[in-house]
Amino acid sequence: MGLGMQLLNRARFPFRARLFIGCLCACLATAILLGVQDWAVGPRAAGQGLIPSLAGRSAADWASSGIVLSSPTTTARISAAVAKTTAIARFTGSTATGATLVQMSMPGSQVVPAATYWAVTLTPSAALAAPVGGPAGQGSEPLNHMVVFINAQTGEYVMAQMWN
Repeated sequence: MGLGMQLLNRARFPFRARLFIGCLCACLATAILLGVQDWAVGPRAAGQGLIPSLAGRSAADWASSGIVLSSPTTTARISAAVAKTTAIARFTGSTATGATLVQMSMPGSQVVPAATYWAVTLTPSAALAAPVGGPAGQGSEPLNHMVVFINAQTGEYVMAQMWN
């Protein structure tokens, strides 16, 4: 018998105290097995839970541009680091500032399937951030934000969204 069980079996720990400690240990083990975040938040149904914001844009802003973002329904086969590398290779000179695993769909699109993607946030290179919207000095603004979507299963580039 281990030292822990010897301590718990002593008369000074009544049955209720042993039961409480046992339940506490079971909860801790469950939290470790499920991941502390999922245990604290509770179970989520697949595809539910809109992403509140991504790269400073709200879910409503994304939806207005035809992109619906929600919590991922599957795990990624590639890492965030690989997704960042792929995004940077596609947009040379840009800097990756983050990667978020999302479920993305574009209702009505035949080109981009609904799937789990890495949404890699980039700071565009100087060439990509060149002013858009008209001749320089006439209301044109440089692009400040960019999100690149990388398929989380295959690691392939899918699309990018840029805005100022």
